[in-house]
Amino acid sequence: SDPNKRERIINEEQTVYAQAIHYTTRMVCVLIPMDFKPERNGKALADHHSDMISNSISNSVADTDSIDAESGFDDTEPNDNGLSVIKFVSRFVDKVCGESSVNDNHLKALHQMVPGVVAMHLETMEAVSRE
Repeated sequence: SDPNKRERIINEEQTVYAQAIHYTTRMVCVLIPMDFKPERNGKALADHHSDMISNSISNSVADTDSIDAESGFDDTEPNDNGLSVIKFVSRFVDKVCGESSVNDNHLKALHQMVPGVVAMHLETMEAVSRE
């Protein structure tokens, strides 16, 4: 029946969205080194967080020739304060959500979430490295 089919479509989209959130946070934890020490250049970590938010959408698939292109993660500076991680994870989000028809509102929410997750993890790793 049509209402039953619609309900299954909505449930599937919500499941993919929830799994994208879960894997995004896992990827951030794996991609940021345990010995992270911020390269601040006179900025506080919070300032880098605002830079990351403003760059997060522009660092997604729109910056690449193809969604399957080289990630660029290994070609970046060793201490870029998380920007390469944001770019890498944003591309993952674009690919997964694009292939599974996640709605635009959820995709936008994921793109807005990624810089915050990276910033929080960087802050945690900074505290760990100070100990």
